[in-house]
Amino acid sequence: MVHSAIVFLPVPFSGTACGPPSGRRPLCRIRRRAVPFPFIILSGNDRKESRMKKSSVLPAAVLVIALAGAVAYYLGSSAPRSPSGSSPAGRTVAGVQAPEFSLVDISGNRVSFSRFLGRPTVINFFATWCPPCREEIPGFVEVHRKYRDQGFELVGISLDTDTRGNLPGFITSHRIEYRILFGDLTTTRAYGGVTSIPTTFFIGKDGTIRYVHVGYIDQEAFDREVRKLL
Repeated sequence: MVHSAIVFLPVPFSGTACGPPSGRRPLCRIRRRAVPFPFIILSGNDRKESRMKKSSVLPAAVLVIALAGAVAYYLGSSAPRSPSGSSPAGRTVAGVQAPEFSLVDISGNRVSFSRFLGRPTVINFFATWCPPCREEIPGFVEVHRKYRDQGFELVGISLDTDTRGNLPGFITSHRIEYRILFGDLTTTRAYGGVTSIPTTFFIGKDGTIRYVHVGYIDQEAFDREVRKLL
């Protein structure tokens, strides 16, 4: 059965990633074990009342924080890691059929996901302004050259908006030989929201998603995951 969308569960992960844009550019940071963490906001109609309540609220706050820390530690320590250190968010969607898309490449040609069925395929969501995206591209280029004669397909989906005009020069300067498409909101939603980039989907010949990596992935780990698809 083909699913039209993917939902990721909130699992811990680590790795370098760019989050949603702040203004016209994203905030890039090193993400470590990120888990939902309960917190307390103290408020009141006046500061005096807040100070009077402080002594009674503090023990409860400490208890909640301690419990939350224990939960965070448990989730962080029990979550499986990927070869490069990131927790495999893709395990929440293992076995799900990759959603269809129809996007345009830099030459104006429309490309659909269905054309990649029957081939081991990797889809990488990226942007030209994203440092970890740029850092992992040389490794992608090498691995693509290594396995393309075996039918391996690598597809970059650009999430550039106001920087779309930079793509042709970006492709040339990074010596990218694999296909680059312009992404859209429909596609990012279908692929689970893609709230951080780079995000990379490893897809089997049958169109089934085998693994999802959120954040930077080094060449060795990328090569290893691609070999599993061949």
